[in-house]
Amino acid sequence: TGTPWQVQPLFLRRSNVNVVLKAGAVLEAKEGSFIGRSDCLLRITDCKNVRLELEKGATFRMRRPYLPPRYKKAEWRHTLSILGSTNVTVQGGTYSDCGGDGIYVSNSGKLNYSTGVTIRNVQVKRAWRNGLSVISAKDLLVEDSNFDETSGTNPQFGIDLEPDTEPYGYLVNLTFRRIRLRNNLHGGFT
Repeated sequence: TGTPWQVQPLFLRRSNVNVVLKAGAVLEAKEGSFIGRSDCLLRITDCKNVRLELEKGATFRMRRPYLPPRYKKAEWRHTLSILGSTNVTVQGGTYSDCGGDGIYVSNSGKLNYSTGVTIRNVQVKRAWRNGLSVISAKDLLVEDSNFDETSGTNPQFGIDLEPDTEPYGYLVNLTFRRIRLRNNLHGGFT
């Protein structure tokens, strides 16, 4: 359309879906929205066989910082959240100005982990908490991606492996290839 698409929190709850953002498209958090402490730009929950493809120059962009008094203090306003899902591919694009993590992978109320998740050719910039947080995952592949300029609230790393949601904290068969981690406040990988 030539201008960003202004959106409120989006949810994907259907399996067997391909979502494509064409080259140059921008999906942007609507000003004044995302009031909830865990509102995400896009949340994929309990889905199977999902492909999210952002073509060259396509962007998911939030409006950090989300600070009091307008917003309740929180670190969970992720740009992309994958919860309890199976066989999810995230291909390409820029994820920027996150109010929490750039990309968050964890469990849901139905499944104790996400499994078969592939994250490839993404650029995460200016996340508030971490560029990528992995809380509970099996068979995760992250490759050819950049996680840069994270700062705001701890831990403030490019990638954070954080299996702290007992009994859901699975970290099994995680692979990282050709990852760049630059200018993150507390470091690249923890």
